[in-house]
Amino acid sequence: MPLSKKDAMDKDQILQQLEHIREFQINDLKKADETGANFLVCVGCLNATEVLGGIRTGLIGKERHAKRRLSSGLDLLGSVYRHHEKDIFDLRNSMVHAYLGKTENYSQVDITNKTDRFAQLLPPLRSFGILIANGRFTVNVSKWIEDLDDAWRKLVDELKADSARMASIGTALEALPYLR
Repeated sequence: MPLSKKDAMDKDQILQQLEHIREFQINDLKKADETGANFLVCVGCLNATEVLGGIRTGLIGKERHAKRRLSSGLDLLGSVYRHHEKDIFDLRNSMVHAYLGKTENYSQVDITNKTDRFAQLLPPLRSFGILIANGRFTVNVSKWIEDLDDAWRKLVDELKADSARMASIGTALEALPYLR
């Protein structure tokens, strides 16, 4: 149940809650990345991207809006991610619902990290979390985590510049029982 108007979160509380979510997600993903559990980290990156978009749109915690949440998160991550939105959404569905790395266009998605030899052979993978080249779809989860951290900062800057959106995000956060 949302808080009463009198008890509603103020701007500082909202920013503090967002920082808590960002810090938890980024630190957890980095720890998992260090283990080399690339598939699991990729699921986490996809989920964190969707959470980011859900907060941005106010659709966090609302059912049946996965595509809109993910799309908004990809927009914050940048044009490379946004350009491959359909493949990333297919990958999200494949990984979340079947724990398989594939899309409609790619029967296999290579999931790597910064220490993987494959990533070292493809210099563009050091610059992008997603690379589609030579008929291959490759994800560098280490770079995606860096991009997520930058995207969180972009979101906070957007919200600081728009008090009405900040208030609506506060309302959305207050409605989540696991954040109370």
